[in-house]
Amino acid sequence: MKHIILILLILSFDAFALQPDCKRIGEKAAEIMTKRQAQEDIFKLLPLYKEDEDIVFDAYEVPIYSGFKHLANAINARNKIIKADEKRKYEEENDKYKRAISQFKIKYIKKCLGK
Repeated sequence: MKHIILILLILSFDAFALQPDCKRIGEKAAEIMTKRQAQEDIFKLLPLYKEDEDIVFDAYEVPIYSGFKHLANAINARNKIIKADEKRKYEEENDKYKRAISQFKIKYIKKCLGK
């Protein structure tokens, strides 16, 4: 019984010890995805993240979400209906952009924790 309790304590300590590393990996994944969404060239990112090439390649499989075209259209629109529609489209794209970064970060945190 003592051995089982000791093993459980060691395993729970390992999970707490992994948390800072997993947080760093998640932050790095979010950083890479942010650059991906900003349409940064993959060949510029690979030298910066040599030890994390798998994260870079994985990020480039996610589509780019950019609402700036819609924002520009909304600003330049003279018709209020078009302006409202373009603003809505911008907000939808911006939500997708934020969600892509957040989901990518969570994906790598989960991988790190083994879940």
